[in-house]
Amino acid sequence: MGGIHMGNSINFNSVSSRAENRGIQAVCKEENTLNLKISVGAEEQEDGTRDTIVSISREGRLKAANWENGEKKQKKAGVTSARELFENDTSRLRAEARGHRGNVGVDLLEMMRLDEPESYAKFMELEQKAFELDFFSEEAYVYHRRAIVEVECDWFYRRCFDSLGNLSYPTTGRYAVLDTLEKFYVEGQHETSFNYYAPEFSDDNSELWKYTSKFNVLLPIDMLNDLASVDNLKEAFKDKKNPAYGWLHKINQAVNDIKRVERDYEGDLDHVMLGVKFKNNGQATYHADYRGCKEKGGITADSADELLEKLMNA
Repeated sequence: MGGIHMGNSINFNSVSSRAENRGIQAVCKEENTLNLKISVGAEEQEDGTRDTIVSISREGRLKAANWENGEKKQKKAGVTSARELFENDTSRLRAEARGHRGNVGVDLLEMMRLDEPESYAKFMELEQKAFELDFFSEEAYVYHRRAIVEVECDWFYRRCFDSLGNLSYPTTGRYAVLDTLEKFYVEGQHETSFNYYAPEFSDDNSELWKYTSKFNVLLPIDMLNDLASVDNLKEAFKDKKNPAYGWLHKINQAVNDIKRVERDYEGDLDHVMLGVKFKNNGQATYHADYRGCKEKGGITADSADELLEKLMNA
């Protein structure tokens, strides 16, 4: 069956094709099939022949253009992708970071990063100076010792013992908030991980992609402290008078948004991770990272819809 492409229509010669008032399936090359929304009409010519006119919808034309551009096999929209191998270390990494529980060793630096960001920043500054010097030099040793004694040990003895001298970690309640939030959004295929950062000092430990989750949320420490003051986060969802109500619903909306982006994404990028970062004023930015992304830290958008558009055009 022959045809001529003319703008938004395809004209078929009535001698070599039959047109009826029903849907027509457009078949792409190889094994792929593309269903297009079309309308069929007929127009009689002066010589008595009839031309069949097939008009393809805008949606159909866009889909056809995607195939013509040589895109690979795509995930069907609306279907959550299967769990990927890179996600499987998520729980272990979180347990190591919040290792004051169970049999996992205590990560004092991670606790200090949450409890006193300013002390953590000072520690990292001294360690960086030591790193930049000859590792075996006396000067490097002095910087490293100052980081341990003047900062880490000072914080530990001030903050990790109660008035009776018993060991008492100051971050327990805030880690419990993170655990609770993650349980809110657990699902069969993917996990959602929560991390925190101090706006005045952030490093690799304070990034969205600290863990290996498909979905990631980054909260400012002040916001996490506010949530930790609430007795029951689940009940706070229902109580508009609760000070945490607004934060919880902002988080809920953002997590639902990035999960919607994952469901609607039809491209073939590999190792895709999605995230949302909150500022102290409640404003959120949306992020995605993937294997081979040229932008350091991934792409950024002001909304979930913008993020999806950028992913589809990446």
